[in-house]
Amino acid sequence: MKKDVHSQVVEARKDSLIMENIRTDLNSMKIEKEQLRNRIDKIERKLRNVANIERLLRLAEKCRVENEQLEKIERLKLEQKNLILFNEQKLQRLNVSLEEAKNAGDKVDPTERMKALKEEMETNRYMINEKLPKEIEAKRVIVANLRKVVEIADINKNDIAELQQKIDKMNQEIMDLVNERDRKDENTDKLSIYRHQASVVYKKKEKLVEKLQEARFELQNITNMVETKKNNLREKDGTDYVITTTQFKNYVSKLRTKTSNYKRMHAEISGLKNEHAVLSRTADILANQWNTLMQKIEKNGGRIIEISSISSDEKFEIAKPEIDDTEKLRDMINESNEQIDLKKITIDTLKQTNMKLNKQLTVCNNFLFFFLCFI
Repeated sequence: MKKDVHSQVVEARKDSLIMENIRTDLNSMKIEKEQLRNRIDKIERKLRNVANIERLLRLAEKCRVENEQLEKIERLKLEQKNLILFNEQKLQRLNVSLEEAKNAGDKVDPTERMKALKEEMETNRYMINEKLPKEIEAKRVIVANLRKVVEIADINKNDIAELQQKIDKMNQEIMDLVNERDRKDENTDKLSIYRHQASVVYKKKEKLVEKLQEARFELQNITNMVETKKNNLREKDGTDYVITTTQFKNYVSKLRTKTSNYKRMHAEISGLKNEHAVLSRTADILANQWNTLMQKIEKNGGRIIEISSISSDEKFEIAKPEIDDTEKLRDMINESNEQIDLKKITIDTLKQTNMKLNKQLTVCNNFLFFFLCFI
């Protein structure tokens, strides 16, 4: 009784919660309805003073319909592209299969093929003419025995005793026949070895045929399983192409080779870029030193004659390369190195000239100082 009351209370609580949820949903829907009505009124007030409002609405509707048509056409175009891509992939796979079949056909030896077909025909002939009829006859005997067992009336103890006597009698007859066969003359039993060998060969033949049947059943099951997986794959991915283990290994090997080549070339390009950046920075530092030295020489009353065989456009191109070709980068780096060597030689010459001028200036200053002191 208490359980019934408790279950009724639980059901009533669930119903009340459902009613509360429905009431909350209704209130939220009313609020949304009011908001939509206010928005509609606001839009109507804005559009009252607009001329040709009906025409604009028709145009807006037409524009919306056209946009929907465009979206539909875009979807159809995308589907057609995917279908074309799928058909191209399928055609490519079929071409590959055809090429493989042609290569396999070219490599087939007619003699070996005929030999295999003859062996298969012999096997099928043996199964049809010898094995299957015996199996069918054995099954018929089993069915007949089972039918006899079904048709037999209820067995009592006397029937069981009679059957046991018959079994004992048959066993005794079998033993007598075996003993009689053993007592036969050895000359009449010379062919027993060959009979034994023939029976062994026959048994081996039956075992091989059974193994062949099992292998065929297993091949059929595997074929059905492969077809099922292909159908599932076609439903999921739109294609039934399955790569083999050898194809996947070749793909992985090629991918590793390309990855290693890419890493090596990327490292070479990075090294060249870093070297170019260092050389560009060195060139900038040398240019600053050159300008400073020129200013000092000009301040000391010297004169500088600069001979340059490189145009400004070429300098700009060398100073700021925007290419990724390794050969061009090497050429640019070699040119930069040559320019740096020329700059260094010029700077060394100017330094020596500056040192001579400084010595002359020191001598002049000393002479002037002594002259002033003497006066």
